[in-house]
Amino acid sequence: MAHLAPHVVEEHRYLTRCAHAAEKRARYLDRLHCLQVCEALIRPSE
Repeated sequence: MAHLAPHVVEEHRYLTRCAHAAEKRARYLDRLHCLQVCEALIRPSE
């Protein structure tokens, strides 16, 4: 991951932590929030 821009690495870390926390708590809204954030980060800026 060293070749990726620093903000991409931080986004990946955030999403990983988000996914693990949502899975651990097993809450639907936590999972939904994580997926929404992921979608926003993946979608190109318009």
